[in-house]
Amino acid sequence: MQKLSKLVIAFSVLLTTISSKPVMAATNPILGTLGMIVATPVGAAVGTVRGTLSTGLDTSHEYSSSLGHGLIGTAIGTPTGLLVGGVKGAVTGLIKGASDGFNYGYSEPFTTKSVSLTGDFLDYHS
Repeated sequence: MQKLSKLVIAFSVLLTTISSKPVMAATNPILGTLGMIVATPVGAAVGTVRGTLSTGLDTSHEYSSSLGHGLIGTAIGTPTGLLVGGVKGAVTGLIKGASDGFNYGYSEPFTTKSVSLTGDFLDYHS
């Protein structure tokens, strides 16, 4: 039990240190490389989810608005826009997330910027 509490405290200190200030890779190239290796796939996954949701919702609103806000426009525009925008957003989000992970993973490892979590979650336009 005592080992577990020490482990929890050590993990908490490490997490607080990492999240409170960015670790600059210029002082530790191994940490920068590790940050890039971790941030690229994580950023790609997060970017895919964010891109799918944000572009899908925006496109569905555009489609239903252009068809009219009545029952027919909403019934046709919303699912079509979600599908078309979701696919487009998934592809662009994947590319943008992987790019952010690769670009910022080395210079700012283990930060929200390197894993595509900065800004409003649904405001992820590429």
